Amino acid sequence: MATILILISLAIFIAYNVFMCAQTGVPTSLSATYYELPTKWRWLFTVFMWGIAMLLMPAWIEVANSFTDWRSNLTCLAFLTCAMICFVGAAPNFRAFKLESDVHTISATASAVTAIVWCLVCGWNIMYVPIGAALVVFAIGVQSWTLSDCKVYWLEMMAFAATYSTVFISSLL
Repeated sequence: MATILILISLAIFIAYNVFMCAQTGVPTSLSATYYELPTKWRWLFTVFMWGIAMLLMPAWIEVANSFTDWRSNLTCLAFLTCAMICFVGAAPNFRAFKLESDVHTISATASAVTAIVWCLVCGWNIMYVPIGAALVVFAIGVQSWTLSDCKVYWLEMMAFAATYSTVFISSLL
């Protein structure tokens, strides 16, 4: 069941990004896509962030709990990552309000850090997969770096690629 939830979350993630990039080009960040949506459809950003996090959370926690060694103690990182993604979705209008900007920025940073820490610590035996996924995204993104200011977006895509690939491969082991 965990693998199916991971794949559904990943499918939603890819579909949203492909749709947004097709509509507006490569954004400056994933969060900036909120402002690219028509005003009446901006709620989709929140649904998107909550959807990927809520589908990924139970699967990731199941994967994290499946470790039989000290790594099972790091299940909290899976929970924190997904919870912080939900906070990013709950505070999408980060350009308009200081409090919302603070919540959004802290949550986005915390989710990236906790995800990467979990991948590095718990996925150490399969690190070639997330590193490979991140390098593929990097290779794609490098072409855009010279054309626009979308470095943050590609760094986010590298973090998501590493996370999804580590959690997915771990679910299969």
